[in-house]
Amino acid sequence: MIMNEIKTLLELDMAAIFLSLIVILSAGKIIIELFNYFLIKFGIETKFTKRARKLDNVILEIAELKKQREIDVIESIKHDNEIREEVKSIKNTLTEDSIDNRRWQILEFANSLSNEKSCSKEQFSYIYKLYDKYEKIIEANHLTNGEIEDSMQFIREEYQRRYKTGF
Repeated sequence: MIMNEIKTLLELDMAAIFLSLIVILSAGKIIIELFNYFLIKFGIETKFTKRARKLDNVILEIAELKKQREIDVIESIKHDNEIREEVKSIKNTLTEDSIDNRRWQILEFANSLSNEKSCSKEQFSYIYKLYDKYEKIIEANHLTNGEIEDSMQFIREEYQRRYKTGF
């Protein structure tokens, strides 16, 4: 019984079956293309075309977002650099002001000493500490000192003189 069915199957014309299969598949493809053509022509939208359209829109939106992100990153870097420069400028201004303030206090103290105003040991101590801070700021910012060296020398000499004679 099974043998008879196998013999019948082997007797079939395989070329004709293969050719029939190709014709059926081609006809199916043509029918689907015609169906899609009419759907597009009459503006009918199926779930599949809606999904495809939505997917295309999402892909376009993602591309636009990527472009915008690149622009935002460039602007952010530019903005960060501007802020960095502004901070650097403010830091330089504060450093200059700090140096000028300390320098002025030291020069003013030297002037007071040259006018024979009385000063305490604490005031001398304060000026020495102020001068140390001044030197550290100058060194940290790779600047040169030279504007108050004579005044500091005078302050040291005056301290020695007043130390010996009494404040």
